Amino acid sequence: MGAGFFYRTYLKLSQRSRNLRLSVTPFGLFTSAVCLISGLTGINVFSSELYKLFSLTFAALLVAYFNRDRKGKALKDISAGIFLEGRYNAGSRYKYTVRLHNGSSREINGIKIIPVIGKTIPSVDEFISLPEPEEQKRNIWDRNIYYFRWVWHMFRLHKAEFSSVNTGALGKGENSAFEGEFRAVKRGVTELEGLYLVQKNVFGLFSSFRFIEIKEKFYIYPAPAVIASDITGRIKLNIRKRTGSRSNILKKFKAGEFVGLRDYVPGDPVKNIHWKTWAKRDKPAVIEKGTETVKEIAFLLVNLSDGYKDHLLFDDCVSYLYSLINKFEADNFEVSLYFFDNTGSVKLIHADKETGNFNKLYKTLAEVEIHIFNRENLISKAAKLIEITNILVFSPETDKVIEDFCRSYMLDLFSPVQSMSKDRSIFEIPVINVENYQINLP
Repeated sequence: MGAGFFYRTYLKLSQRSRNLRLSVTPFGLFTSAVCLISGLTGINVFSSELYKLFSLTFAALLVAYFNRDRKGKALKDISAGIFLEGRYNAGSRYKYTVRLHNGSSREINGIKIIPVIGKTIPSVDEFISLPEPEEQKRNIWDRNIYYFRWVWHMFRLHKAEFSSVNTGALGKGENSAFEGEFRAVKRGVTELEGLYLVQKNVFGLFSSFRFIEIKEKFYIYPAPAVIASDITGRIKLNIRKRTGSRSNILKKFKAGEFVGLRDYVPGDPVKNIHWKTWAKRDKPAVIEKGTETVKEIAFLLVNLSDGYKDHLLFDDCVSYLYSLINKFEADNFEVSLYFFDNTGSVKLIHADKETGNFNKLYKTLAEVEIHIFNRENLISKAAKLIEITNILVFSPETDKVIEDFCRSYMLDLFSPVQSMSKDRSIFEIPVINVENYQINLP
């Protein structure tokens, strides 16, 4: 049996197993197990008491089965809404609120609310070609049959965990809010598909359930990292040194606070004319503003790999970059981020507080992925397209190509992997995401 067989089998059974878990309670499974074991053992004439136990449990199962609410009719008049607020960072826990409205004419008790996250299943090509980290250490049985990357793929695509919420009595026509908790597991974009409302039958063996579709997309941003104050101080000092050595012509300025009005002189921009003052005194006047030097910084994220993608090191790299950009945003810097897309092209996002587009930059960091390309060709192409000024390089891997690039332009390199070179300092990125990746591993 090959990988394709396991892939097709999983696709067929995944939805069926979910419905089975919702239909039968843990107590129902226990009762069924007792019924089966006592029935098989009760065949022995010396164990007739076990056959009585089988008769009782089997009768309870039959009555509960035929009296269950198969289509969840008792829940059909309940409407629901879910509220997610704020910015979510990987590895952190947050609250969510579900509001239920009972539109039926009677009280409803004991509802369990289970939020459902959209399930992303890898393509068959990705499933076969992308191995688990250190998969070669597993034995032949695990690598090819029993395990075969399923847990790795499911966990790798797992972005958030929602806890279920148990409600009390919900009176007729009543609105009630219930609070639960969810954990943002890994950065990325995830979508809430909806809510399952589950209610046990009178025997507690079977459940009826109803699915309420609620489509809500939300971002999980990178895990925050602790940035030492001396790091930002050293970066700003280097920026001042490099900026001071440049020609004044290359410096950028922007309009600052309002200073006052003055008489119009030829050459003043028409957009600066203050029309009300001109109308009052019949003489043109222009608005005058002060100027201030723009504080700029740029980052190059080398999201490229020559071979195997190390997601853990890459996420540590992105987390540190995310937290560093937060620092410079708070200090009113204009930030430019360069990175590579899945075609190997260089992309640029520029953010500043005036336009309020830092959120777009952070969403990009939530979605960015590492791609397998020849780094040497793409980095040399990138050097011709980007302005190598006050730029910091972030790379999950270091090699001669990366180091030569940074050495040629005197750029600071940030990486979770320390280079063996003695003539080039590298800022070491600490371990950030390892707990997020290990928490659910088997």
